[in-house]
Amino acid sequence: FWETVAVKNKNINWKVTGKCARCSMVDIDPTSGMRRGQTLRALADYRRCRGQIYFGIFLGLVKKDMNDVTESDNDLVWLEEGDEIIVE
Repeated sequence: FWETVAVKNKNINWKVTGKCARCSMVDIDPTSGMRRGQTLRALADYRRCRGQIYFGIFLGLVKKDMNDVTESDNDLVWLEEGDEIIVE
């Protein structure tokens, strides 16, 4: 399980704060309202832990180098194709 996630060369670091359980709504057909069960069943094969099916992780911002801001001086950072992501 990862503890931190960072974007190399963008001075962004996140701390993993927990796992994100998957909502069962992904298995409801929006047209008929009937449960299909295929998505969660597939995820359960490799993402089940303590009775929950996990889909992702929650991240909390740890540090951002404030000298590297956008032109409008806000906190937006764009992740782009090719950015190197480092996980530890």
